[in-house]
Amino acid sequence: MPLTKSDLCGVSPFGNVSRANDLFAEATLEFLRHGKRTLELLDNALRLDPEHIAAHAMRGFGVALLAKPELRPTINILIHTCRALADGQDGGTAFEQSLLGGLEELYAGRYRKAADRLDAGQDSTAPSVLLMKLSHQVRFMTGDLPGMLESAHRYVGFGQSAPGASYAQGCLAFALEESGEYVQAEILGKEAASQDPRDVWAIHAVGHVYEMKGLALEGLRWSNQTIASAEGCNNFGFHLAWHHALHLLELGRIPEALGHYDLAVRPSSTDDFRDIANASSLLVRLEQEGISVGNRWKELAEIAQNRSHDQDLVFAMLHGLMTGLAVGDDHTVQVIISSLQILASRTDKDQAVVAREIGLPLAEYLAGEKSDLEPLQMASSLKRLGGSNAQRDVFVRSLAVAAAKRGDNRAATDILEVRRKLTAESRGLQVALSRW
Repeated sequence: MPLTKSDLCGVSPFGNVSRANDLFAEATLEFLRHGKRTLELLDNALRLDPEHIAAHAMRGFGVALLAKPELRPTINILIHTCRALADGQDGGTAFEQSLLGGLEELYAGRYRKAADRLDAGQDSTAPSVLLMKLSHQVRFMTGDLPGMLESAHRYVGFGQSAPGASYAQGCLAFALEESGEYVQAEILGKEAASQDPRDVWAIHAVGHVYEMKGLALEGLRWSNQTIASAEGCNNFGFHLAWHHALHLLELGRIPEALGHYDLAVRPSSTDDFRDIANASSLLVRLEQEGISVGNRWKELAEIAQNRSHDQDLVFAMLHGLMTGLAVGDDHTVQVIISSLQILASRTDKDQAVVAREIGLPLAEYLAGEKSDLEPLQMASSLKRLGGSNAQRDVFVRSLAVAAAKRGDNRAATDILEVRRKLTAESRGLQVALSRW
């Protein structure tokens, strides 16, 4: 149901509160729908009420979740703005304190603590769907499936009268899908989508069910049935298009998959790591099957080179590495490996642990270097990277192909066994392995 200013769970009564809060509620709904107008609505709210702490904090999350080091000063300014406003308003409300505390932890690179702080601010007497959704996204980025399940379950437990309950149901559907609970995930996802046809996260959860079960035709039908829901969507629409292309690829409809890449997955060049993950992982799958992708790597390779020193998110770094490997850019590959080594040596960030335990060993192995972990160990540890099973599947496939190339058929077979526990057999992967 639409959110109103009464659903904001404690926004301070300062400034031009009525209209600003209405705009903040609209921004929250747009955020839940992955809509492209979220930032515009927040800016409008702040023009009416420059002291709107929650709007400043929400803008901070929008910037922080991009995982771009050059944007850190912007996040820092937003945090200091919020702190100054809160100090002048008796610390702000509990809701505002939760948002700000979560943002500060995220800025410091403590993703799990950021999500915990958001969840800790949840109040059964005035539940906040925004806190739940932000926690869900942060936990998703870091592979915290138990946390995703717990947070979404808790909000759904508040009942259908809780503001935005159906969006929590969509988040729960996705977490259940990632846990292999496909029947319940499909039911909950479709129920949530029926409550709001623009709930693309719920739609996305159902699409994942079909992909993991190997039901490519059903997945295409669902994608075509819900395509109108992506109108008004932000770049998450590119991700929905990526899923559509994967179904086409699995069905062997290669020209259509390439055409969909150009028209919907990568219609323009962006350097958002999520867009790049969509594009690079699809091109990797195509090339593993021996399919020429023409000059589609070129613009991705330039971005990978420009971002080779980034150390904010291992998931993003590894997609840059795959791009460098695809075009034979040894310099970029080595810079990314060096960046992973630097990150792995740190002790103050969650992603340092991810770099040590899986990111660096995986990068070294895929680059043909000696790795501290065996391929099977890496395949079993990929959840630490964050993202979904479907997104991480490109690394599973790449590990299996790399092992086969090295003549390590036992490792390739073992990796396939790990994969079978997560998803159905893949025509495309079998084609890729048959080439070695």
